[in-house]
Amino acid sequence: MVPSGPPQGSSQIVAPAKLKRSMNPESIKRAKLTRLKKDVALTDEQATKVKPIIDAYVNEIQAIKSDTSLDSRSKRQKLSELRQRYESDLDAVLNAEQQQKLASVRAERRARLRDARTGTAAGTPEASGSKVAPTVIQ
Repeated sequence: MVPSGPPQGSSQIVAPAKLKRSMNPESIKRAKLTRLKKDVALTDEQATKVKPIIDAYVNEIQAIKSDTSLDSRSKRQKLSELRQRYESDLDAVLNAEQQQKLASVRAERRARLRDARTGTAAGTPEASGSKVAPTVIQ
């Protein structure tokens, strides 16, 4: 006879929906730099200036996330402050056109994430705020 479910008492089994992808900090740093180069067309000089900013940001994120002395609210607050400082440090390296482009890219990403969370797609009436009466089929 084959058991129909997970073994009893096995607390090590994690549902696939609960698995969280974790990347190592170096790959996160590379991905951030690559994304920034693509999004705002960084020059080589700007990339050289931005790299230490990204490195410090990712390292500090890792430190905050692994700090067991902080509760979740404190972690969120520290991460928010860190993100604001990171964004202002980046803006100091970028020219006005690049700053504008980065701001619009961030806004698009936030909208996509918000839509994904709420289950709406960008461009649908629900996403724009207008309500459509449901059609009742009998």
